[in-house]
Amino acid sequence: MGWVTPHAGSCHIGGGEPFLKQDQLLAVCTLAREYGIHIEYIETNGSWNIKEEKTLQLLRKLLSVGVGCLLISVDPFHNEYVPYQKQKSLISLCRKVGMETFVWPGNFGSDLSMLDTSVPHRIEEYDAFFGGNYKVDATRSYGLNCNGRAISLCRDAYELHPFDQLVGAISPCTPLVSTGHCHLDLYGHYIPPICTGFVIDMEDLDAPISPEKYPALTAAYEGGMKGLYQYARELGFEPSRSTYVNRCDLCFDIKRYLCREHPTADIGYPSYFEQSDYDQN
Repeated sequence: MGWVTPHAGSCHIGGGEPFLKQDQLLAVCTLAREYGIHIEYIETNGSWNIKEEKTLQLLRKLLSVGVGCLLISVDPFHNEYVPYQKQKSLISLCRKVGMETFVWPGNFGSDLSMLDTSVPHRIEEYDAFFGGNYKVDATRSYGLNCNGRAISLCRDAYELHPFDQLVGAISPCTPLVSTGHCHLDLYGHYIPPICTGFVIDMEDLDAPISPEKYPALTAAYEGGMKGLYQYARELGFEPSRSTYVNRCDLCFDIKRYLCREHPTADIGYPSYFEQSDYDQN
């Protein structure tokens, strides 16, 4: 499992794909119920839905431990790996046992139905079928945040801005000061809303954040993008390109450098920054 998102006595469970380890998932849901934590939904791409009876059995077990809803990811990007038919079947099986569902983002089902739903399809197949640049249209329609693997998609879909223009921003990054939504990972880290790449140890959340332990996070909080850039520049950072989609794109570049060359407790997940296509766009 990847993360748990707490919110006023409730949470949702996401990934990765939580259903890859079904026994552990059931154990987590059972513990949540014992501690009075309501699970609003579990996110899934439906790839695990292979045998109908086994899926029904698992859904009934989830219902028995208080899980009443699945968020099912349905879009062309997941469809590169997961046949749409698996997701349609999962929706139907959920209805059969009384498990609620909602499809996210909810606006691609008709497009995916135009091609063979029994097999995956690369995004280029949608380009060929619909004409134009389907990948760009889908990226804009989805409203992807410019982080991680989505950065390469965002660069194709949105206007690029000069590095000098973005690095001048001194206002704090809004997600760093937001408390309405956050993620907790399986390693005991707090992840600020949307701002993936930064982490804080759970044990440090009930006290002021230490600038010594969390220097990059402190620089971004106190000085915005300009503060983070100045901190990284003193450690040898040079931008890898002259233009970026937005501050998140530039921030990813900075944190990627810091993770590789000057890792600290606030820069998490080396694998997250190892994006093979990051420098190719």
